[in-house]
Amino acid sequence: MCTLVKLFTRNLKMLNHRISNLQMGDKLKFAEKWVTSHIEDASQVLGKPVLFTEFGVSNQVKNFEFKNRIDMIKMISEKIYESAKANGAGAGALIWQFVVEDLNRFQDEFAVIPWQEPLLYDAIIEQSCRLYNVTGNYNPKHSACLKYITLLGGSVLKRIL
Repeated sequence: MCTLVKLFTRNLKMLNHRISNLQMGDKLKFAEKWVTSHIEDASQVLGKPVLFTEFGVSNQVKNFEFKNRIDMIKMISEKIYESAKANGAGAGALIWQFVVEDLNRFQDEFAVIPWQEPLLYDAIIEQSCRLYNVTGNYNPKHSACLKYITLLGGSVLKRIL
């Protein structure tokens, strides 16, 4: 097991080095292929769910725009949703890192306060409601989904359903 962890860590370092100089569009394309392949491997080879954890976009990358984070989160969320809807291995995601106000000492270049970024907050709520719906137990009276639908109007209901 220790050898596997070392191999994974070495490969991850090499991967980070290779993609660090790519433009954001190319990073998104790469990440989309990476997420898709992991969902397929988890489903077809392992027969296990896959959870994507500790992902984000650094605010220290060249030409950083907050939109880059939203694009990455939406792409990963869409892949997970497509998989979950088809009863596949895509199970969920944990974004690195959510923080609250006044905890600046714990922030790194990936830190975000979701409710200070309305587009990010909306993307997270939408994904949560969409995944909740996949269970077959969709209840539009669920407080988070009802608030989300009310705030964004009826057109969002079509995206959630």
